[in-house]
Amino acid sequence: SPHCIKLFDIRGGNSSYPALHGHTDNIWSLQTSASGNEILSSGKGGTVMIHDLRTGKPTLTIAASTLGVRCAILAGGQQQYVVTGAGDFTVKVWDTHSGSLYR
Repeated sequence: SPHCIKLFDIRGGNSSYPALHGHTDNIWSLQTSASGNEILSSGKGGTVMIHDLRTGKPTLTIAASTLGVRCAILAGGQQQYVVTGAGDFTVKVWDTHSGSLYR
């Protein structure tokens, strides 16, 4: 389906993970967590999501902007923040545990 994330093993080309769903429009950025167990995504629909790669389910969804989120990164020593850059020219910092706006 469109607007989902599909992961493939680069050595064999097989997908060993379920497709990750939740975005309603094009996905513009992806980042894996330091542990490799989660993936952060953002896109045109303005949503930022963290998916658990072991279950395929989202653990966090943030409605970050009505004009799309062009980039998002995990930040902080324990990756406790998501920093977003949106189409409205704002940079925001979000708490990964609560999903609330930090700054």
